[in-house]
Amino acid sequence: MVDVRPARRGTFLPDDGQESLTELAEIVWRKRFSTFAALSQEIVAAVPEIAEDTGFASHAVGVLSDDQAKRRALVSDPAFGAWVNLAIVAANKLLLDPSEGRNEIEGLLRDFAKLLQRISEHEDGAGRTIPGTDVLVERFDIDPLIARVTPPSYTFTQDEEEQRRLVQSGFSTAFFRDVAGFALRRIGAAWPECYQYVTRLVRIVGYLPDADFRSCSASRYMGVIYIAARDSSILDLEESIVHEGGHQLLYTVVDMSPIVREDAEGGDFTLPWSGQIRDFYGYFHAFYIYILLATYMHRVATSTGKLHTEVDRSRARDRMSFIVRGLQRAVEDFRDNSRLTPFGRSLVDSLEGEVDRLMSAEGVPAGS
Repeated sequence: MVDVRPARRGTFLPDDGQESLTELAEIVWRKRFSTFAALSQEIVAAVPEIAEDTGFASHAVGVLSDDQAKRRALVSDPAFGAWVNLAIVAANKLLLDPSEGRNEIEGLLRDFAKLLQRISEHEDGAGRTIPGTDVLVERFDIDPLIARVTPPSYTFTQDEEEQRRLVQSGFSTAFFRDVAGFALRRIGAAWPECYQYVTRLVRIVGYLPDADFRSCSASRYMGVIYIAARDSSILDLEESIVHEGGHQLLYTVVDMSPIVREDAEGGDFTLPWSGQIRDFYGYFHAFYIYILLATYMHRVATSTGKLHTEVDRSRARDRMSFIVRGLQRAVEDFRDNSRLTPFGRSLVDSLEGEVDRLMSAEGVPAGS
């Protein structure tokens, strides 16, 4: 197979370089901090007595006046992001109907101090991180705010007896942490830049063996990926991790600038890889993710390290071929598509180059 590793810019894929992710992360964290600053001021102005009584007003001032490193760590925590998203919804309800939104906002403000304490405990990790990373592996010990925003992806039972039953069925979280750590090491061996992206963007891996999906993530609990451990091999688990890590990357890109016009997100599109139906935004996500996955499979297929076997390399070549055939069909749906924002069109132009390179690696002439 032809090697596909030239320097690239404009795609935000791992080969764009770590400086690309650093620049993107800098923009996004500042935007999120500004959102919290504006939101907290709006809440204090709207319900000053509740903000004072719950201690939120003083805690918010503490957050806003903290040093930059602490502010950045705080707003990057998935639980903090979940709180902000819930608070935005509650604040909007409060403005539209004070009688409806008051109790909801009061509950969130009362939980804010507890949230800050929980986040400080997240940073400690208490032996729950994948060795060599800051990535936590959690199950029913996941932050309650993250559990609250996870449905309909998955609903965490609050019944302690049911939790114990589920924990006792299947592999333990500690065992899965070891397996996920091995999969990450293999990712690092095949594509070091991708490993760096995943371990920077994924803060929590939720282990959900009773879920009805293989893997899952969503922007409303950004920084968290869920894996059900239904993969049939370590290579499949690597694909799941890279797949969901790619969604985190794209959520971050979209947080910086919209890709799809707000008035053009609908439509039914059949994914070439699975036959599933998605709207245009979902289709774009799939297009981006499968470019990432094809590139990863190419890295595995051309790897010479000992962590991947010849069987892995053969399976990776087959998987790459299948994905590239789908990309060849999908790229036509995005070229010059009026549903894209100017930024989205620029990104698609850059991604077309990636598809051409992958097709070349497969021996398919570009544009055929």
